[in-house]
Amino acid sequence: PFWENPFLFYDDDQDGITEEVVRIEGEGDIMRFLRWSFNVNPREGELRNYDVGITACAPGWSITKERNSDFSFRLADDQTETFQVRGFPTGSVVKRSTARESLQAIEWTRVLMTWDEIDLNTAWDRPGDKIERWEGIISAGYKEPGYYMPQVGGPDCGPYNKRYELVTDPVGQNSFYFNPSDKKIHIRGSSKTWINVDFNGDLKTDMYYHWKDRDLDGIAERLEIDLDGDGVVDDSFDLHTSDISVIGWNFTDFNKVHVPVLENEPENKYYLIQALFEALRKRGGGNETDAVWVFLQNRLKGNGFNDELAERMIVSDESVLYYLMLVQDRLIGQLKQGSMGSDSFWKRFNSARSAGDTRKMTKEVNRTFNTEDPAVEYETWVNGLRAKEEKQRVAWDNQWLPPNWGWESEKVAFRFYDGHFDLFGKRIDTLIYPRIREGKNYHKDINKWGMDILHVGKTSGIGGLTLYVNGKAFPLRNEKQPGDPVFTSKLIEESNNLIRLEFVTENVGPANNPYTVRIQPSINAGKNNSDVYIFIEGGRMDDKIELGIGLTRLKEEAFYCDNEKGYMANWGIQEPEIGWIGLGILFDQKKYMRVENDKDEHRVVLQYQKNEPLTYQIKGMWLKGERFPISVSPNDWFKLLEKSTN
Repeated sequence: PFWENPFLFYDDDQDGITEEVVRIEGEGDIMRFLRWSFNVNPREGELRNYDVGITACAPGWSITKERNSDFSFRLADDQTETFQVRGFPTGSVVKRSTARESLQAIEWTRVLMTWDEIDLNTAWDRPGDKIERWEGIISAGYKEPGYYMPQVGGPDCGPYNKRYELVTDPVGQNSFYFNPSDKKIHIRGSSKTWINVDFNGDLKTDMYYHWKDRDLDGIAERLEIDLDGDGVVDDSFDLHTSDISVIGWNFTDFNKVHVPVLENEPENKYYLIQALFEALRKRGGGNETDAVWVFLQNRLKGNGFNDELAERMIVSDESVLYYLMLVQDRLIGQLKQGSMGSDSFWKRFNSARSAGDTRKMTKEVNRTFNTEDPAVEYETWVNGLRAKEEKQRVAWDNQWLPPNWGWESEKVAFRFYDGHFDLFGKRIDTLIYPRIREGKNYHKDINKWGMDILHVGKTSGIGGLTLYVNGKAFPLRNEKQPGDPVFTSKLIEESNNLIRLEFVTENVGPANNPYTVRIQPSINAGKNNSDVYIFIEGGRMDDKIELGIGLTRLKEEAFYCDNEKGYMANWGIQEPEIGWIGLGILFDQKKYMRVENDKDEHRVVLQYQKNEPLTYQIKGMWLKGERFPISVSPNDWFKLLEKSTN
């Protein structure tokens, strides 16, 4: 390896989301540093969301020599491999198939575990940075005397809202445990464990958590909390250690103990908080103006978090749990400082707190202060926080370039003109049609949002139609030739979340028994595809009617049609400025008849049942528009479409 070669990514559950990344730094066969991260709670649609990682200094590292240390760990021949990239041989890299087992066995010189409590793994010192780091957790360096830890890589995730656990003198292999008392996973033998809290993103300390291992057995058994960030401990309590469970450093073990916490503890803490607020009100000590609670109620918006980051955090159970923990501990501190409750109450309450029994803590508050269940249940409360603000999320336009009609969501845009269907790719979530007349040439990649990614020419584009009557084809496109179909267009339905248009062409097909075809494309908020509804009227009752749905043939392409799953697709390129694109049609496989291919386009031909509607979907992908592209081959695109048919 050289410098940071290689990065190793693993998707053991084959869900298309990376759960694990290993990054090794060294030179030749000498290893210097390791970073190793897990996405403990993978969620659909979140391709980069790492929760925990370790940073480790290899054997031979020293504080005095830092990167020039006399590193002594050498990779054996059976721990490395070589392969070819586009026909060229590589140098030796760590063998992917055995890397995890080999790295687990090392006794590192210094180890830092980092847990992203706030669920925001971005570059902390870049204002407005919205990108979750693809490299895993990059810990901030730490320079406190006696607890020095170098930063390995960058940009780091920062000093705030991360739980850091530093093992300065490891003994043996890394060991990890879950403690039900604080509902957290820890590394055994931590010399210092802490969270520096900045709840509103203004880069100032608001609270500070410090776990202590007083008997030096490697397990933290006390937690001290500075509730206002002034450097003075305001509250502390013991952590029971009798029920800890040792877990392995792997996705399965971490996921098994962490996910149940996310499923249950936010609700438990919410009810405790409501009981504490009512207890404080009854004793004249609280009116729900706690700064962290107010910030949470405001959906985490303001100060250092822009709206996009706030929206991302408020839908995360991990973020909500973190903020509820802060509020809970602040209110408990208020109750203590106000000398509220008898000694016997605090004995029972502290016992439940040490055991991590949040429900019992709530019962003790309810019993002592005669509080009642809150009027708003947890699900109602959290769903209210996460409710989408009412705003325009779809749009249409027919004025910028007649006869073009465009419709879009924030994810993708389509347009229709003279029977052709076209596709606009987006690299950011935005609506373009309200301002399309003000923009630059959308045939060039010079707009921030994206560009027109398909040269349609005289083809169907993505979803244009051909009517077949008794086997004879009648393309439903106007190429300015005598007798070509003419379209009338109108808006059918419009809301903030749905657009439906209609294009009607009459007198198509046989001249003596013509047909009328109604085409109604629609799009919903948040969707990257458009439904197309077709209804055909007229003609003779004994006519055999079929409908061909077309895709433009790309200059270089791979084409595939799966009549059993119900999709037709191609993946390829028309020109370098556009780059790689995928086009897809999703259809009712029960209506499949055949596929036709000519020099300009592909068509899937479907049976049309008279007096019944037919619906299909059009969907595209622009590789340049993907922030973290995973569909980099034809098979990837085809599999993505196949998944959409389920």
